[in-house]
Amino acid sequence: MTADLKANRPRRGGNPLGKPCIKCNVFADARGRIPEELALHGLADAHHDPLVGERRDGRFRALRVHPSHAWWWPYVELRTATSHTAVVVDVDRPGALTEAVGAGLVPRPSAAVVRHGNGHAHAAWFLRNPVHRYPHARPGPLLKLARVADYVVQATGADPGYTGVTTHNPAIAQLGFERWFGAARDGWSLAELGAYVPRGWRRPARRLTGIGRNCDTFMAALRWAGRSCNRGRSVWEAALAFNGLNEPPLAEAELRGIVRSVERYRSEWEARGWHRPAWLARQAARGRLSGERRAARADRRRERVAALAAAGWPRDAIMAEVGISRPTFYRYLVGGVSRTNTG
Repeated sequence: MTADLKANRPRRGGNPLGKPCIKCNVFADARGRIPEELALHGLADAHHDPLVGERRDGRFRALRVHPSHAWWWPYVELRTATSHTAVVVDVDRPGALTEAVGAGLVPRPSAAVVRHGNGHAHAAWFLRNPVHRYPHARPGPLLKLARVADYVVQATGADPGYTGVTTHNPAIAQLGFERWFGAARDGWSLAELGAYVPRGWRRPARRLTGIGRNCDTFMAALRWAGRSCNRGRSVWEAALAFNGLNEPPLAEAELRGIVRSVERYRSEWEARGWHRPAWLARQAARGRLSGERRAARADRRRERVAALAAAGWPRDAIMAEVGISRPTFYRYLVGGVSRTNTG
């Protein structure tokens, strides 16, 4: 290897682009994790030991570096060790991202990097409140994030095989790439992103994102561990079986993180008297109360649908006003105004 090549070879923690980036020397936090430009557009947190990478001679090279050096690399990991900080997609069709934004299918990304020539793009919507993956994963936020991520992939025609681990670095200007940002804001909430998902939209049976596959595996393992017949059995073996249904399957490290989260939940259940008579009675009472509340809400919607239909409102206007899907609209009309008033 010549002296020039040795001098330009990237070192661990060094700058592969050959010169320092002034913008990336200014950080929004004292730990040197987040560049100010990305913090301005809503990136709330960053990995303490991020994965970075570069393409050289047709091969992809990845390694972990200090966060203050990570933002000099062409590819960088946006998520943290324990949470999702952004919804990231890989759009291969030229112009597809711009078309989806222009049509109002998705909001303008917090940051996007577009390759000149073929138009391939990596786009990221930064989350105001990062969603925990493990060991403190919560089913509710994970399910909402998975639904949003799968919809964004479908709406933009993005690559479903993209795992979202590393993305084109939006913090630096690279030769042959164009960067563009959304309006400066404090990131997106799950509710704001979820408002773009059409009412009645269903997630595809084959999950389109790594977040979706992670969420499905976590929920399946959590339900499996919650059954009394599986008490004391290995969660790892069950998670392996569930992961076999993913295309592509999750990495082993990610699967082990899911297992740790499930085992934490199971230990908490056991500490609260899981599957003992008092616990079963308490859960049954909670279930009855929840069912009564749902039935009352459904009755109010039925009455509202019947009143609007009697007033001559068209079907689509009623659906928009009450916030229901077309199958639910017809079910309410056929089923009557209220189950409690059918005699």
